[in-house]
Amino acid sequence: MKSRKDGLSKEALLDLIRSNPFWRTIDDSIVQELLPGMEYVLLQQGEPLIHQGDASEAMYVVVKGDLQAINVQSDNTEIPLGKIGPGEPIGEIQILAGGKNTASVRALSNSELIKLSKTALEKLLLKSPDLVYVLADISRRRLLHNQLAHILPKLFGSLDDTMLQDIEDQVEWLHVSSGEILFREGESGDALYILLCGRLRVVARGDGTIEKVLGEVGMGESVGEMALFTDEPRSATVYAIRDSELVKISQPVFEKITRHYPQLNISITKILIGRLRKNIDRSCPMNTGTNIALIPISPNVHLEDFSNRFVTCLSSLGPTLHLSRKRIDDLLHTPGIASSPEDGPGTIRLLTWLNEQETKYPFILFEADATVTPWTRRCLRQADHVLLVADASEGRDSTKVDPLLFHSQKGSHSARKSLILIHQDGKTFPMGTRKWLDQWKVEDHHHIRWDRDKDFMRAARFIAGCTTSLVLSGGGARGLAHIGVIKALREAGIEIDMIGGTSMGAVIASIFAMDLDNAALYQKALDSFVHRKPFKDYTLPFISLVRCRELDSIIHDGLGDIHIEDLWINYFCVSSNLSTAELGIHRKNLLWKAIRASVSIPGIAVPVIEEGHLLVDGGVLNNLPIDIMRGFCNGKLIAVDVTEEEDLTVTHKEIPSPWRIFMSRLLPFIPTINIPNIFDVLMRTAVLSSVHRRNQVAMDADLYLRLPVHKYKLLEFNAIDDLIEIGYRYTKEKLKDWQTSLA
Repeated sequence: MKSRKDGLSKEALLDLIRSNPFWRTIDDSIVQELLPGMEYVLLQQGEPLIHQGDASEAMYVVVKGDLQAINVQSDNTEIPLGKIGPGEPIGEIQILAGGKNTASVRALSNSELIKLSKTALEKLLLKSPDLVYVLADISRRRLLHNQLAHILPKLFGSLDDTMLQDIEDQVEWLHVSSGEILFREGESGDALYILLCGRLRVVARGDGTIEKVLGEVGMGESVGEMALFTDEPRSATVYAIRDSELVKISQPVFEKITRHYPQLNISITKILIGRLRKNIDRSCPMNTGTNIALIPISPNVHLEDFSNRFVTCLSSLGPTLHLSRKRIDDLLHTPGIASSPEDGPGTIRLLTWLNEQETKYPFILFEADATVTPWTRRCLRQADHVLLVADASEGRDSTKVDPLLFHSQKGSHSARKSLILIHQDGKTFPMGTRKWLDQWKVEDHHHIRWDRDKDFMRAARFIAGCTTSLVLSGGGARGLAHIGVIKALREAGIEIDMIGGTSMGAVIASIFAMDLDNAALYQKALDSFVHRKPFKDYTLPFISLVRCRELDSIIHDGLGDIHIEDLWINYFCVSSNLSTAELGIHRKNLLWKAIRASVSIPGIAVPVIEEGHLLVDGGVLNNLPIDIMRGFCNGKLIAVDVTEEEDLTVTHKEIPSPWRIFMSRLLPFIPTINIPNIFDVLMRTAVLSSVHRRNQVAMDADLYLRLPVHKYKLLEFNAIDDLIEIGYRYTKEKLKDWQTSLA
């Protein structure tokens, strides 16, 4: 139904405008000048004024009556967004932010309005620039109220109009600036909070002194619910990564609301159960981020080309908006608005528009300028995740962006930072990554070969928080079956974004991280462990049974002087520190030395000395480091285990004497006595604690593959082909069900 527009004389229209509180602050001469662009609109009760999805053509100001804003969902259900009464504008968001109407508006009673065309409003804003602040504040409050109306049903289930309004009337609205603390670990828990826009980070120290990132809170999520039920102190500190808007529901208010609407208790309980299932400790310290800033940190990096390719990859994971200074100016049809000063009216309009875009796009990519400009600074302020993009062939000392980056953000309470090093191709291995990392102090890094689309895609999955990671256990020769697993995963089209492991799993994982194909992976394992036999280098057992000169030579020859941070694919391995009884996590420095520590089975291999500490096989403390991988990656995790629940068994009632065992193997007419040897006992002892906690660890994997390799001995490396085939066949079979469940 179309609105009826009853003509009024110029004098009557002026009187009506002057009587409305919205126009009282505007000079009368300006009003008279704009009068040709104004109309009087009369609506009957129930008559629509604006339709959701239509292009915005004007702003209206209510003179008399009440109207209702309504958002229509995809299933045609309606969410009331609030009432609009005399003196309030309608349609100002679209005029300021652009785009189509995000809600419908209809009259709750007979209503009178003044319509101001878009052209007339733009003239008005030029002549009365202070009005921009008024409209922007109204728009901001409207957007936040609309956000709350969308979020509450998702958190609390189906809510009728009365319930929505009742809850909204009792909440407290909060603004938390970037770097500001929302609440601290140990404080009394007295409220839950709902994030309407912005981003929060959750950190905890526990009993230690090192702050651990537990996760992040995004738009539409809640935090602090546990306090409403337990009355216990806060278990973590929460702060804003960037400027954030929230609503606070205090405990007294929550109790009052739930007395009237007891079903909300069930909804909150479901949130808590879901959070426990997700297990916040296994969340990555957080690779996800709605707002992503691309900052060039080397002179000749082609950021525009990189941005276009990266956006293509990110868009395959979710709707993505790509913004540069020029794109912003073009989208808002206002040259220079992207570089508006902080206190200027252009900034108000820009921020209003950006807030609106965050409700539409999971990812917004901010492409900074090549130099330090107001737009580059704005990219940093808006970012949840900063990607520092450099040409790996350029010297790290050539950049001049460093002071800007670290003085524009508030220490540890800032956006996550990742380093992107671009290589023209993969003909030569990366070198010197450590120097970049030392200078920029980023949380992680990614090597991207310009001629490999899969490298762009891998980085995009990290940023989007939807990686697939692979963890490989130790287990001596049985670990060769990992090669078959990798072959099956590759054939299934499963891209591995990060890999890690222990002992033999660390060895195979490191070769994979070099991005070698299946044939090269097999050949390296064959040359190293079958042809050269590293555990036949016996010595006097003062420290170990094996001297390890051959083992050192094999590992160094196979890996050279590659550093872990120079691997094409992100990698880690673990070792056990005998000196401190702590797990060592290796993500930097020489790869061969980290591998050598990870495979140093106590009693069999010579420990590795590092800074005066003795490092041995990682399997002593963690043979399947799923929990470590969870600290680096969000997304799916595949774990491969080649150890057995019950491994060393004997049929004898007592251990035969060494001479009897020796004679049984020497003389052909005496039956051979099959009993675990010292190698078997020491290797089994090395992983005993990890085997004990296997079931608990396995539950944290999305796909747990326990390979049937128990019949092979721990040093039976000559069974490489059989072991690879077992890993391959077993994985192919398990992947059928797993991929079906993901579809």
